[in-house]
Amino acid sequence: MERIFVFVAVGDAHVRVANIALRYLKHFTRSEIVVVKSRSASEVNHDQVIDAQLPHHLDNHQGSIFLKTNLLNVLGAVRASFCYLDNDVIAVNDAVDSIFAHTYGPVTFAPDNGSIEVFSRYAVNCLCTENSCNHLRKSILCDFAVDVGPCDWIGGLSAHLHRHERVGVVPGGDRHRGRGCA
Repeated sequence: MERIFVFVAVGDAHVRVANIALRYLKHFTRSEIVVVKSRSASEVNHDQVIDAQLPHHLDNHQGSIFLKTNLLNVLGAVRASFCYLDNDVIAVNDAVDSIFAHTYGPVTFAPDNGSIEVFSRYAVNCLCTENSCNHLRKSILCDFAVDVGPCDWIGGLSAHLHRHERVGVVPGGDRHRGRGCA
């Protein structure tokens, strides 16, 4: 069965962020990629783009939610497995396609927002046995001199990161990836 990654980008700012994510995903995936775009004059750097119309009374944020929750209608009679990705999810290796092995039932959801401490074990792939740790926070501070304070952590989707590879998104859209402190 065909596999498709899907991005939704409403507005120029989201198209710019989606273009960054596309650059990385194209490098690593063998699956198809479709971008659903609306309300943007910015060009999507991809050949499979669906220009979607939104109800005029919705703002861009509401329009984005509208499109995400209506992807089956927007994509039409697609007979494929597809994986929606937030625009701020960055692929870091070719294991990204393995996400399709984790689907079950008609729809499968991954957890989204949580604390950086809980997300840390999965992003850093450390050997901690507790439910949470501070390795991701320390790595971001060491690698990028960014102190991630108390906040909700938007982890998006991450799959099969190798030991010492990490990827995450600090609220506000700054992407971080690093190899850790010596």
